[in-house]
Amino acid sequence: MTRLAELIRANRWTSFMLFSTLLLYFSLLLFSVFSGPHEPAHPEKEGSVIAEELKQKEEIVKQKLIETPALANVLSLGFLALFISGVVIDIHLVRRFLSGRPWFDARTVEGPQIGWGRKQLIQGAIFLFFTEGCLFLIHMAVTVFTGPELSEDLMLMATSLLRDLFVAVFVLWVVRRSGGQLFRDLGLRSENILSRIKLGILAYFAAIPALVLSFIALAAVAALFSYQPPPQNVVQMYLKPESQPYLVMFTVFVALIGPVLEELF
Repeated sequence: MTRLAELIRANRWTSFMLFSTLLLYFSLLLFSVFSGPHEPAHPEKEGSVIAEELKQKEEIVKQKLIETPALANVLSLGFLALFISGVVIDIHLVRRFLSGRPWFDARTVEGPQIGWGRKQLIQGAIFLFFTEGCLFLIHMAVTVFTGPELSEDLMLMATSLLRDLFVAVFVLWVVRRSGGQLFRDLGLRSENILSRIKLGILAYFAAIPALVLSFIALAAVAALFSYQPPPQNVVQMYLKPESQPYLVMFTVFVALIGPVLEELF
């Protein structure tokens, strides 16, 4: 018991987040047990409607490409050029590997100096569960004070943004506590910047063939088992008429803020 008390004192914030999260989920479990049966949701029905709308939009795009063969040729040749470029880069990288040379210049791919051990991983997992609990409580409070008229899609995007911001703050906190240089140890460095940009572009092109082959294999397996994957939540947001006022915010989050914060994590 003494050792446990010392461990809790040495990790006060982590212990607070752990106990708070356990208390919240235990309370939700008790509430679900004693509140009686609930009306079952039917997300598959809404998903089938969205899937049908997607098929209709795909048919419209196909028809427009048929009507404008020049555009179809440009798109096809552009994609073919990307794929061939990726194959050439992959062959070059494999030849470097077989000859005993490194994949890339070590100065360009030098990693951060922060050591992420088991303690940081456990803290990160507890922090993520604690964050989800806080976002759930925020969602409940907003629903109580604003009513159900507030768009669920807007709430989903807002909580996703908060989740990514919380995770980014956790990463910055770990770097600071480890005594590292905040920007350097996050990979934000000014030296060799042109080489790093070149490396990023080459890595993007090199990944294209593997992605294309993976998509073809997944499509073949899905067709074999007659499986129709449900549309993603983001796609559903863009197709709902009530989401039109928030499309600019959705686009900024999906294309800019979200990817940057996720790459930071």
